[in-house]
Amino acid sequence: MWTRQDFSELNKRIDAASKKYKRAKAAAVPRPAPVVSRCRPDNSVCVMVYILAGRLAGVAADFVLGRGWGHRWQRRGRRRFEQCSDRKHLLADVEEAYAQAPVSAVAALAKDPFSHFEFDELLCAHKYVMEHRLAAWIAVQNVEHSVAPSREQVLAQIPMHIAEEAPPKIRKCLCSLASGAPRKQRKWLARFRRRWGCSFGVLRPQDYVPVEERRSKAAAFFRWVNLASREASADRPPLFINMDETALVRMDETALVRHPTCIRGYVAKFSASQQKAVDRATLGDRRTCMSYFACVTHDAGVQGQLPQVVLGNERQVSKALLDTIAGKLPANMVCWRLKSSWNSHETMRKWLSLLAKSLGNLVRDRTVILLVDVNPSHIHQSIFVHARRCGIRLVYVPAKLTAYLQPCDTHVFAKFKRSFRDIWRERRSNLPGGVVTDLCWLEIVFEAIQTALATASWRGAFLSTGILEQQRRVSNRLRGAFGFARGVEFGDNPLTAEEASAIFPKRSKADHLSYVLWQPKSHRLQKERGQVRPGPVTPPSSPKRRKLPPTFGAAPRTID
Repeated sequence: MWTRQDFSELNKRIDAASKKYKRAKAAAVPRPAPVVSRCRPDNSVCVMVYILAGRLAGVAADFVLGRGWGHRWQRRGRRRFEQCSDRKHLLADVEEAYAQAPVSAVAALAKDPFSHFEFDELLCAHKYVMEHRLAAWIAVQNVEHSVAPSREQVLAQIPMHIAEEAPPKIRKCLCSLASGAPRKQRKWLARFRRRWGCSFGVLRPQDYVPVEERRSKAAAFFRWVNLASREASADRPPLFINMDETALVRMDETALVRHPTCIRGYVAKFSASQQKAVDRATLGDRRTCMSYFACVTHDAGVQGQLPQVVLGNERQVSKALLDTIAGKLPANMVCWRLKSSWNSHETMRKWLSLLAKSLGNLVRDRTVILLVDVNPSHIHQSIFVHARRCGIRLVYVPAKLTAYLQPCDTHVFAKFKRSFRDIWRERRSNLPGGVVTDLCWLEIVFEAIQTALATASWRGAFLSTGILEQQRRVSNRLRGAFGFARGVEFGDNPLTAEEASAIFPKRSKADHLSYVLWQPKSHRLQKERGQVRPGPVTPPSSPKRRKLPPTFGAAPRTID
């Protein structure tokens, strides 16, 4: 028997399907949007801009299209023209307008401009050329010199970017635009940033890698991923897992230290007689750091089984604190107390054992492929051997490219830290005196993990970074960063020794082909000599095998 609620739900589904069909139909037949221009290419001011800019048609074309003028000229109902079909034709129209301009007017622009042109038109043309050059200078400083110019640097560049043909009166007006009191300078810079698409921010620090090197490393990584997927048997489909540590040491608005600072929010103004508002925190709390081992996968059904580990040293996490939280954490969340809060070879082997234990039968039912970066704590012969024993295959993300190819860096950590900041602020605002205890801090961390990681699906992150589906759904951001054309195929052939070495750090002494082919060097040499060893690829269990450093086979929920 259908109820009223059933009919309402059915109508919602029909409306959603109808909207989806209309969007798909509109996307199938793209309509080129008309290019709206601010003025005609034969406008006198546009011709002046072309001459003052050194006969650069691109600057005049930007003037015609209204770049650098904001959208105020459109909102006020000024006349708009739709004559330019594309930029190539627009450049030709600008040059044609200059060729048809009177020779006397062109000569007067340098010798006696006030006798042939209005002052407002001259000021408009010179101002636009100056601001266009200033915006181009800022872009060069950002891209080539990796510098975000300060307010003083930008203001000092104004006289240097004024056209040489500018009369003294025009030059004085342009120099006075951003001179005077600091308040006036800030207001002009704010208008300049708004018009030219700039922002007052910081450049994110990142290792500089040439595009050619980036492209070759990414192609080798994609071939490695495809090779690992191809070698997975049909009855054991691949299960990609990405693990990465976040070093919780930076004291800024993205930090996750014992006491995060510089979290933005509303601050009231106080008079001199009132008590000054400060963030009360000791220096030890601000500098105490821990490590978080984040772990995500593309399979939403397995995400809840992956271990989420918070690692602290013996001074930060006491035994009494571990006893207090014992039994209160979700099944997949673990707090470790070790001598160091940083990852190491021994800690990495322990984490591999914990991952194998958390996955259980999935290690036998699926081909587990673990993606990690090339941090030295992840690369060691003992880690290689122990991962094979646990049934986990290691694939390494190329050095200096984790910001593009590692899902934890591209999608996970930003969401997790944003969740942590929100929960921290809400919890502290309700605590007496704003005092956050060690127990409360751990609860905040695990709640942020539960909110950000447990309830989200990370399949899109693995698709956009090219790990799944043979790189068919790589994001446009990644294609632009590496210069890959759409539809390019990377194949699944094994890497050569040179290509494998390019993925690892330059000083790495590990046998790189052993990781790529996922077999010990001795097996590979025997195969090259024609002496193929029978039996499974993994070394058989034997009491005479080489003794390895201490490795934990079973990791409890809380470890002393």
